[in-house]
Amino acid sequence: MKRQEPEYYPKYSGKSGSLNNALKELGEKTLNAKGKIKVAKANAIPDYTGRAEQNLALIELLKSGALIKPKLSVFDTSSIGASK
Repeated sequence: MKRQEPEYYPKYSGKSGSLNNALKELGEKTLNAKGKIKVAKANAIPDYTGRAEQNLALIELLKSGALIKPKLSVFDTSSIGASK
């Protein structure tokens, strides 16, 4: 079985310190709490609770173009926010 390469969010060059605002500026869907946990887990940030240093780590990955999109099951829509 061939291992799939990870899919990344687009590189962010804006000034926002908010993950959801940055994603929105990129035209990506915003994330609810469960979605942020899945993104953190996909990017090796264990035990995500939304602490400032965890969010800064996610933003830095997004700015470097290295933020991995989590794999979603076709049955799992819980990590998708309602807004775009």
